[in-house]
Amino acid sequence: MRRYPVLLLMFGSLLLFACGEDQEPEAAEAFWDKIQEAEYRTWSRAPGFGAIQPSRALHGDKVMIYVNDVVDDALEDGTLTEYPVGSIIVKDGYTGGDICLIAGMEKREDGEWFFTEYRPSGRTLYSGQPELCTGCHAIGDDWVRGFFLN
Repeated sequence: MRRYPVLLLMFGSLLLFACGEDQEPEAAEAFWDKIQEAEYRTWSRAPGFGAIQPSRALHGDKVMIYVNDVVDDALEDGTLTEYPVGSIIVKDGYTGGDICLIAGMEKREDGEWFFTEYRPSGRTLYSGQPELCTGCHAIGDDWVRGFFLN
């Protein structure tokens, strides 16, 4: 009998993950097109991500993180206290050696981050500022958890 609350909680969590929280579907579609057209996998790799790295986060058991030139240039500055508008970070999440999801974030004109998460097909799971994303990223330097500001 005691297992039922735990099973219910696990089932509810799976449903939440499966359904996602797609707050801004049009923006998510435009962001997907933007990173695909830019061939994000040709971008610089985030500090500490010269190769695929193990992960304990929700994005898979291994990850690779890419940054656009805005982030790359800002990190070279060495006095960064927050990421500039136009910063884009994309993470490929792997499970068992296969890409299981693609997560991205972009710093918007209003200074807020736009978060996205997709299946490898490009189907959006999360977009906007979903609680799942912001709750985890709030502890990072300017909402970035994978690597640190200088």
